[in-house]
Amino acid sequence: MGAALRVSDAFAQRLDRERTRSGRRPGDLIGLEHEYQVIQDGAQLDFQELIHGFRLGARFLDPSDPNAYHLPSGAMLTCDYREAEIATPPVRRGPGFTREIEGRALSERGALELLLAPDTELIGYSTHVSVSMADALTEPAALLYTRTFAPALMLLLNGTTSPGLLVRPRPGRLELCGEFIDGERLRAVLTFALGSALACAAAVDGLVNTEVPPEVRLKVDPAYERYGWYVDRRAAGADLHVLGRRTQLPLAGGGVIDAQLHLERAWRAARRALGRAIDLDDADPVDRMVSGVVPLPSEGPAGAEAERPQPSLAAGSFGDLLRPRRRPRFELAPVMVTWTASVFLLVDLGRTRRAFACVPREYLEAFLHLLDTGSLDALLWPFLTSEPDERALHEWSQTLEPGLYDELGPRRGLLMPEREAGANSPPATVLPRTPRRLAWWPLHSARR
Repeated sequence: MGAALRVSDAFAQRLDRERTRSGRRPGDLIGLEHEYQVIQDGAQLDFQELIHGFRLGARFLDPSDPNAYHLPSGAMLTCDYREAEIATPPVRRGPGFTREIEGRALSERGALELLLAPDTELIGYSTHVSVSMADALTEPAALLYTRTFAPALMLLLNGTTSPGLLVRPRPGRLELCGEFIDGERLRAVLTFALGSALACAAAVDGLVNTEVPPEVRLKVDPAYERYGWYVDRRAAGADLHVLGRRTQLPLAGGGVIDAQLHLERAWRAARRALGRAIDLDDADPVDRMVSGVVPLPSEGPAGAEAERPQPSLAAGSFGDLLRPRRRPRFELAPVMVTWTASVFLLVDLGRTRRAFACVPREYLEAFLHLLDTGSLDALLWPFLTSEPDERALHEWSQTLEPGLYDELGPRRGLLMPEREAGANSPPATVLPRTPRRLAWWPLHSARR
């Protein structure tokens, strides 16, 4: 084993010792994406034609999206065809996480509004909630989700014009996509999405005493253009977004269940899976919607919320990693940032030697902490002074573990492959339908 390889292994071991303090569990991170239409004089503008005219943050850090800008706040601003898309930095689960995500979403929307002309308006278009999860769990958890929690989430998330729900296994996360939502309803959806995803992950992982609601007999389509499943508003036969709580849902085991009862059972299972991960402020919005104190989106507008000051929001690890760093003997800056992994360029101060550090997402906080405290200097500097042995970071499987490399291959090769969509998606139920193009956002937002 060469000296450089020994240093790389020591680097991985050092990060692993630090990472074990926080663990690696499903639902450790929750992410939010909001899409907006940009309206001027009653017509929608194409955000693709606007985004590159702003002076924004770092570009080209995500090799899958040339339009994406990583902002100092840790958020990412991009465009999903004509719509503006804001992805807030993933937040670690814990009491008060819904307020933090809501605050970040409001802050980023306000920042975008300041960039636009005064006579333009942002209209909410869609909401995507991501819950971190090991790749071995995402597909079976997504399949189980379509048969159990999907109708309940649709009631909490979608309005009368919403077509349905997308459930997609993505690299390192389970993604749930539906109607644009904000305020108290957004906090309810975030809490419910986390709890229901945790319940499904535990169930497919074989954990005992896991509770999920009764399986519903639904007609489910493979999602078009991105791997996953689409649950239509009429997947149970009746129109869930018209009948709402009164919808009679057919059960896979026979009989029917009232949608309100199904919603109550789904929330009970999600709440149990959450345990102590949330506080009463996170749970209260769901309680209020399930009980009817706050109407479902299909039942009408929610009441006005009393204004509450938003907390001061630190950039977090996704924003902090963007800052170039100078150590006594070398400098470091990111060259790739994705949900699953980041890659940093290291150069000595004399610009005679360069190297690359690969840091999977679950190690990122440990890496930045150790870097800023100087605890990695004794590893990174020896690698920079060692004789290069042409170790190249060039394929996605290498990004699963921390490592130090001499060369960086094409960054698209470092993206974890996503499964092909459409007919290759296995059926979610015993009654799959022929894949078809979907109207409005299910097709539109499935493209990315």
